[in-house]
Amino acid sequence: MYRLVLVAIVFSTNTAAYGQLAKKPQTPTPAPLIREAFMPKGDDVLISYPMDAKLDGKPIWLWKYHKRKLADLSITNALGQELKTEEIRKTLQKPSVILLSTDGKPIHPYYLKVIKPDTLVIIDRTQQPKPIKKPKQPG
Repeated sequence: MYRLVLVAIVFSTNTAAYGQLAKKPQTPTPAPLIREAFMPKGDDVLISYPMDAKLDGKPIWLWKYHKRKLADLSITNALGQELKTEEIRKTLQKPSVILLSTDGKPIHPYYLKVIKPDTLVIIDRTQQPKPIKKPKQPG
């Protein structure tokens, strides 16, 4: 009898939890990136990005940084709460993992559910640098 009651309670709890999940948005899946950012001095935020590089003829990961002005960025936590400049500076005193919106649009809350609440979410509204095309090498 107790087992039956326990199974009923677990089933009803799981069903209620699944019913409360936000539905997946009908828009295309966003293209957020996990990056590293920090503010060494002033109002400049440095955001990492990968570059193609080779070492001894083998491809390697090489990270460079984009410099962005704090005023050009929209920075919230994963709960969508706007942060004060002091909070941002405190978090970015040392390199920190961030979630970066690559299309300049907010990330839908459905996708933010798997991110820690105190993770910074950065929306860069500046013009993104265009990728440089590699010249074809003769041969």
